[in-house]
Amino acid sequence: MVAHRSDAQYDAGVRTILTLSDAARDSARLMAVRRGLGLSRLVDQAAMIGLAQFDDPIAIDPDPETGFPTCSTGQVTTRAAVEWARDWE
Repeated sequence: MVAHRSDAQYDAGVRTILTLSDAARDSARLMAVRRGLGLSRLVDQAAMIGLAQFDDPIAIDPDPETGFPTCSTGQVTTRAAVEWARDWE
């Protein structure tokens, strides 16, 4: 499957061809449409979430300005990403 870049704000650094099962491809396409994301962006976000589960535990620290608990994933978290993650459960 070749994922096409349809999310204008998404700037991928590397183009990769992935082989997905038909079920995974269909689910990813449906999720992308529901969230208004390009397929590449959705697969990127899903991969980051999945890969984070194999890494060291995420450190949660208080924000210096608000005191709210925060964690760093190395990426900017947008409202759309939070809604996508919340809907994924």
